[in-house]
Amino acid sequence: MYRILFYEPKKEYHKLLYNIFLDLEKIYDVKLTVIIIADLTEFFVFLENTSNYPDILYTNNFENGESSVDFVVSIRQTGFHGEVIFIGKDINEVYKTFDAFPTTFILEDEVSKRTIQHGFWLALKKIKYRVSDSFFVKIRGRSISVSYNDVVFLKSDKRTITIHSLDGSTLSFYGSFKDFLNESNYKGFLRIHKSYIINHAYIRQISAKEVVLVGDIKIPIGISYYQNIKDDLLVTAKIES
Repeated sequence: MYRILFYEPKKEYHKLLYNIFLDLEKIYDVKLTVIIIADLTEFFVFLENTSNYPDILYTNNFENGESSVDFVVSIRQTGFHGEVIFIGKDINEVYKTFDAFPTTFILEDEVSKRTIQHGFWLALKKIKYRVSDSFFVKIRGRSISVSYNDVVFLKSDKRTITIHSLDGSTLSFYGSFKDFLNESNYKGFLRIHKSYIINHAYIRQISAKEVVLVGDIKIPIGISYYQNIKDDLLVTAKIES
């Protein structure tokens, strides 16, 4: 069961949106609970007070004169850390949303059944990454299982890789980032520095110089990696032909 919250101020679109998500249930063989809200106050009351956070959140343009970027940031400030699909006016506005780190974006003039479905597919993949299986590391001749879901980031110092986990513990083993990424079947790892790999699922904010992870952990972004990170966000939003 996946929960979807959609802020759409134009009520005439609500029926169409419900039908799109009904089709998604059939396409991906999943069960969806869909809530579409037109009133902004009601939207934030729901987001701040619900005990059952949505897994995926769609945000349409903020039409009361404020920046839609500010709208996305304000959503993150409520404590929501799920997948956000941002509907923006133009590509420059999209780049400004890095502080809120949306899952992907849809440009206003490209909103369609196909783009909405593609955004859902990207969000669903990221959700599944967070519940992926474990991997093994060898330490003093023993193979130790580590859950992908427990890894916040990895740090490399020469040939020693240290895993930093959600509970604050660390685990070090001998190896290289290149070999580690080649052998890993987990697509949620993102290398942002010669010395750091982060778990994409735990990104909370991103800027030109650093990524902020869960727990307010700040990781520097290498100069040669920043453009790749921006390109990754943009590429995931393109619709496959």
